[in-house]
Amino acid sequence: MNDFQKELNGYLRNEEFMKILLALELNLGEEYMSENLYKCYERLIKEGFFEVNELKLLEEWLKDIQELSLNR
Repeated sequence: MNDFQKELNGYLRNEEFMKILLALELNLGEEYMSENLYKCYERLIKEGFFEVNELKLLEEWLKDIQELSLNR
């Protein structure tokens, strides 16, 4: 139930979620993917879709992805 409650906003406010993301000014290009994703999370946190601790998890995930890319 806890997971469901955390996801409920995404279901009930789906249209708002989409409008928020579409209104963001993001940079074009693969090299901006991490930066753009970070901007999306910051905004969605501000709007109450995610908890603040999600930003730290995203940072760690992006760091892992970067390391994996460098080790190829």
